[in-house]
Amino acid sequence: MLSTFRGLPPTVWTVFAGTIVNRLGYLVTPFLVFFLAARGVTGTETSYVLGALGALGAGNLLGPAVGGLLADRIGRRPTMLIGLVGAAAAQGALFVAPGVPMMAAAALLISATGAMVGPAAYALMADSVDAGRRQRA
Repeated sequence: MLSTFRGLPPTVWTVFAGTIVNRLGYLVTPFLVFFLAARGVTGTETSYVLGALGALGAGNLLGPAVGGLLADRIGRRPTMLIGLVGAAAAQGALFVAPGVPMMAAAALLISATGAMVGPAAYALMADSVDAGRRQRA
């Protein structure tokens, strides 16, 4: 099995590691309910914040479209950097948000910027691997 992945360029491994780090940021979702409850947010208001952040949230609809557009316009790596730094900054904004509307906006930004990374990462991998090894990559 290990021989299947031998010979892949370092770019593939860097994108793989970055994808893991990006996805670790989504671990905030299950704990967000407890965080919101500790801040006095009601159940109904929590659903708005989780709706903005969740797997089917608005950010996950917008992020890939914006990420694909930016990857083609400004490049793959800058788009990935914007997405990763944006998601980290949005998580910080979620922590300090003064009210539910700002929390929902921060959650939307977390999901949108995090989802921006995917199209750029896949395009970068396609650019750096020849057609015969793309499926393995």
